[in-house]
Amino acid sequence: MTAVWALQAPVPNFAFHRHRLRPCTPSRSQHATSSSSAAAAAVRPTQLQLGQDIPIALRRWTVGDCCFLLVVPDIDAVMEMYIDMGQPDRDPYWCEPWPSALAMAEELLQRPDLVAGKRVCELGCGLGLAGLSAALAGAAEVVLLDREPLALQCALLNAAINGLPTGASAAGVQVPGMEQLLPYLQPSDAQQLAQHQQAVTEQRRQSHSAASTSAAPNTNTHPSSGASSSDAGGSRGSSRALGVVSAEAFDWSQPVTVQRHDVCLVCDCLYEAFSVEPVAAVAPKLLKPLGSRLLLADPPDRARHNRQGRQLLLHCVECFLDILCEESGEFVVEESGEKRVQVWEAGKEAWRSVPVAMMHLRRAAGGETVGVKLARRSVS
Repeated sequence: MTAVWALQAPVPNFAFHRHRLRPCTPSRSQHATSSSSAAAAAVRPTQLQLGQDIPIALRRWTVGDCCFLLVVPDIDAVMEMYIDMGQPDRDPYWCEPWPSALAMAEELLQRPDLVAGKRVCELGCGLGLAGLSAALAGAAEVVLLDREPLALQCALLNAAINGLPTGASAAGVQVPGMEQLLPYLQPSDAQQLAQHQQAVTEQRRQSHSAASTSAAPNTNTHPSSGASSSDAGGSRGSSRALGVVSAEAFDWSQPVTVQRHDVCLVCDCLYEAFSVEPVAAVAPKLLKPLGSRLLLADPPDRARHNRQGRQLLLHCVECFLDILCEESGEFVVEESGEKRVQVWEAGKEAWRSVPVAMMHLRRAAGGETVGVKLARRSVS
């Protein structure tokens, strides 16, 4: 007998949404990459400094109506660091915002009710784009979780660059200030940073001014839309409070010691079969017992030219949900479907449409009838 995960009823689909990533060619720091190898060999990742030891660039990403400027470390230098540490199997690809994080960011900015006023965590945050979007959408608190200290440094710097307040983070997450990185930025990046921060400051000033002068509780400005097309780092026309962003080094294969959350964001964590069981085991431990949500996003076609990609992801998701049912009580599927994002392929100098499978799960009380419940059945 084999245990198989099944839905008890059809699952509603998402409407298709599109947004574009605006490419900005990464510029290598003037600091030579070769020197990063020697530095990495002598120190632990928690002691490495972005810019000085790991070259960085600034890249601009557009998600819906929001513009993000992100610190992006040199992926080759990070890979060299892992090799010098004797860990060539480590994954350096957290250095890039992947389509699933972009789709999740758009979902949260378009539907702020999913996170507004809630305590949110992003598991395996990388550069933190999804978590930062949750903070912009009005989450009360966002905790970025990743096992890579350098990823958390980048994510917290990205929060500050995009005008988000940052709170105290766990020990071991050492974050340099932007003034420490400026000497290692190309002049064009430094200029872009100054312009972006000015735009963020002005947008925040306008939002606070609009909020303070508006006496009516209901306005004609939707939280996820507005009149300005030059918004930087926030939802256009939004005056909601910005969530405080913090970070904590977290390995999902280790015991959970962090507090529980109302919402857990999981992006690009199920495309590898070996990650399904640990993520399924740890995600419920990051969530409060009842009413909390688990939001999943993964690209079914990540492996290009691999026709089995979609089937593999579906199998991974089924296994993931099966483990949730077995170990963590009852979850309800609120929504499931696909979004599509447009990504720029520099080699072909063309946009490519990438599907991202998404699912909203809610932790439910026994006997609840709202939503599509997960169930296990046995077949021969």
